[in-house]
Amino acid sequence: MKQNPPQTLEIITRLIFAILQSKGRLGKSWTLLLLASWLDRHGINWTGYDLDDAHRSFSKRYPDVKELTITDEITGRDEILKIFRTALSGAVPVSLSDTRAQLAPFILDTIERTQCYRLAAEKSVRLTALVFPADDDDSLRSLVEGMQRTGTQVDYLAVLNPALYSSRRYDGSPLQKTLLSAGAQEITIPPLMESTRRAIARAEAQCGNALSFPAALEYLKDFAKADLEFFLSSSFQQFDRVAKLLLPSAEALKISFSNPVAKEQGKPFTSVGINLNDE
Repeated sequence: MKQNPPQTLEIITRLIFAILQSKGRLGKSWTLLLLASWLDRHGINWTGYDLDDAHRSFSKRYPDVKELTITDEITGRDEILKIFRTALSGAVPVSLSDTRAQLAPFILDTIERTQCYRLAAEKSVRLTALVFPADDDDSLRSLVEGMQRTGTQVDYLAVLNPALYSSRRYDGSPLQKTLLSAGAQEITIPPLMESTRRAIARAEAQCGNALSFPAALEYLKDFAKADLEFFLSSSFQQFDRVAKLLLPSAEALKISFSNPVAKEQGKPFTSVGINLNDE
């Protein structure tokens, strides 16, 4: 892997991007939606960009997210640089970008030819690349090729999404070991029940627009509401655990993480055990 440029100890701005895999339907948009909800939960200011002009999943649910359209190689690079200019300005602590999968090589080309890594290091900006290990040849191939280009010039967060793809080929693989040795962390997006997905779709039809996950909670009830609450809570706990890869240094220090442990109150059997060797 490439050596990273000189990096300041303190990170002032985080730029979170899924830029390595030219494969769709891996859960990129859902991860960005969850991250936006998590940042709002902690009161952290962020700006967003939606480069997926085929779906606009991000901007439909967050109207303040800026829609960028890549139509050709001449104007397209300027559109991508809008994201980096905002990050380099230090105007907001976190930038989130949702991209069309097929743009990954083009974005990497733009980053390299405009020396974004060097400029980012000079401004204490650090890019976190979201990677999605999946048992899919095209996905894994493009991931490895992308990592060979970015090396340790970025941080990595591996997002496992068992509801979409298994990751058996990734578990224990040289790819996983390489990522972890480079300081990567892993999270797992919990599955959302199909009935909950349908309930969210009905809520969106009822109100006439797409809803963020927290906004959808206001329309759900009973099992669907409980399932979405669990989905968000479980995801947020994992984001808390890897906050140093998602936030500037100062903001990351403010995030406390505690492993969910069963409380004694209301669970009287937590200390009960059995010796299977007893006759």
